[in-house]
Amino acid sequence: MLDTNRGEFSDLWDSTIKPADRERYGWATNPWVWVISFERCEKPKEKDA
Repeated sequence: MLDTNRGEFSDLWDSTIKPADRERYGWATNPWVWVISFERCEKPKEKDA
């Protein structure tokens, strides 16, 4: 089932890209993807002077 879903998604992905650009942006190109994540930090409580 995973292979079927992946195949359907790759077809959908390629359908959103102009045929002339598929060599550069298509599913088969498999470019690097960078993920940048952030973690929310709470401001430390101020100490009494």
